Amino acid sequence: MSQLYALLSVVKNAFSWASATGKTGMPPSRQRYGNSNLSFAIQNELKPEFTKPNLSQMQTFTHSKIKQNGFKKWMIIVFMALSAIITSSSSIAQNLGNYAFSFSQTGALDAMTGATSLAGSGAITAGYNDDNASGVITMPGGFSFIFMGQAYTQFSANSNGQMRLGSTAVGSNVSFTASAALIAPFAGDNSSGLAGDTDPISYVVTGSSPNRILKIQWKNFNIPFSSTAPAGANMQVWLYEGSGRIDYVYGAMSANAATTRSIYLSSSNTITTAGYITIGATPTFTLATSAVANSIASGNITNLFSSTNSTRWVYTFTPPVAAPADPITLTYTAITGTTTTLNWVDNSTTEAGWTVTRATDAGFTQGVVTSNVISSSVAGTGGAFSSVQSGLTPGITYFYRIQAFNEAQLSAGLTGSQATPPATTYYYVGNATGSDLTTAASWNTNPAGGGTTRTAPATTDILIIDGIGTANTPGGITITLAAANSIGALQITNSTAVTITSATATTRTITLTGSVGDELSIPAGSSLILNSATQAAAIVFATGTGMTGDISGTLTFAGSTSNALTTTGGTGTVVTVS
Repeated sequence: MSQLYALLSVVKNAFSWASATGKTGMPPSRQRYGNSNLSFAIQNELKPEFTKPNLSQMQTFTHSKIKQNGFKKWMIIVFMALSAIITSSSSIAQNLGNYAFSFSQTGALDAMTGATSLAGSGAITAGYNDDNASGVITMPGGFSFIFMGQAYTQFSANSNGQMRLGSTAVGSNVSFTASAALIAPFAGDNSSGLAGDTDPISYVVTGSSPNRILKIQWKNFNIPFSSTAPAGANMQVWLYEGSGRIDYVYGAMSANAATTRSIYLSSSNTITTAGYITIGATPTFTLATSAVANSIASGNITNLFSSTNSTRWVYTFTPPVAAPADPITLTYTAITGTTTTLNWVDNSTTEAGWTVTRATDAGFTQGVVTSNVISSSVAGTGGAFSSVQSGLTPGITYFYRIQAFNEAQLSAGLTGSQATPPATTYYYVGNATGSDLTTAASWNTNPAGGGTTRTAPATTDILIIDGIGTANTPGGITITLAAANSIGALQITNSTAVTITSATATTRTITLTGSVGDELSIPAGSSLILNSATQAAAIVFATGTGMTGDISGTLTFAGSTSNALTTTGGTGTVVTVS
């Protein structure tokens, strides 16, 4: 768009000059180019990174010709340049018509072994579901699916035979919607599941990365909706991780009554982003801004029903493009205990963006987090891009993979690893009473004192209270909280009893943000006591992933219900009590 703005600037300057002077020739600012091409004159107005799309066709329009024919001819040429830029820009947009549509009658439904039921997500329940929709589900194991130039790691589905990719839930019944990636193998007022079904809609991932398949199934799918009709058909959608291919796989499809139903695929609601399938002996896919429904007779659906595997109807959408080239030159900057910035260089001329995957193992199976970075230099190479990784844990080696994606393909990926610096460990060396958690002199990197005091508290600090400081022996210690605090971990050792209270009548909270090892450790013989009736204190696990705690000693709550330990803040938090 910067090219468009620059050309508009040329037009604006020309009109301003003509209006002020009454002349119709070339504006003086253009005359300085002498007999050089107009295309050069226009380029000179643009930002340095401008690359002229199809402007070579204009190089016969020189300054001398413009001068002869006057201002009107010059303006026509400028608008031709505008048209060339607009045409070139639109050609970069993704087009659903580029997906090849095909069909077969030799498919098979997956057995869905080990599948996860959507019952309990959103409004989906076990048993019969009519007009119910799930919440947003994160695709497992870092699975990423590319559709129409966008990388998706989440989906949702409803009982009417529709699903949506992305972070917005699908709703109960939907049609083509702006900027909504919708997959509908059989849309309408249908139902999924019957009494006794624990998996009315379910999903499973099969295969090995980066060529896995995410399979979503609608079980006992009744057309139209019915809780009393005989068992309905099973129907599945398969999303292919490595290629961007989409399959609609149909079982024994039948209708309880004559009706009309649409089958469609869309990423938005324009003529190039949406379309519908017409059922037939030779089914067709048509691009359209609204879906045209199929007329369905009661009974087995002609050209869609099959009774056995290996004879199932399958509709397939296959993207045409090859995978883009991997990025190059992965570097790391701004490395702290909780953040790292990844930097790389664009090496492809067909990418829409990059999928950034983070894990705590080289196989990318543990602690997987994915995000997307959209390209701003699709047609060129050499551009610098970055991704800020946050929510990291100090002292951990993280593995990164950056894959370029385009209309529907992922590159193999540029990989690397980077460790976060370890957190600072401080030992309590303060008095038995009278110290606040943030009192710098009460903490030291040397358990016997003589090290560095905690003058600059960090949210990643590991605090150890072992009762053997410069002024203490194993026994009771009371620490107050003048304000809320965030620390990496809290460990109470050496048979020490620690009481924590607020310094005021307001409940104060210690948030555990994450650390190597247990975030909360109370070994056998040690105690943590939260028992003030009027100055309550609480401890919570932050919204991290895979945090742990070990309570082999004693944890006491008394005096107020605000004295509490909350372990539900993060994902996969496990606190062991023994």
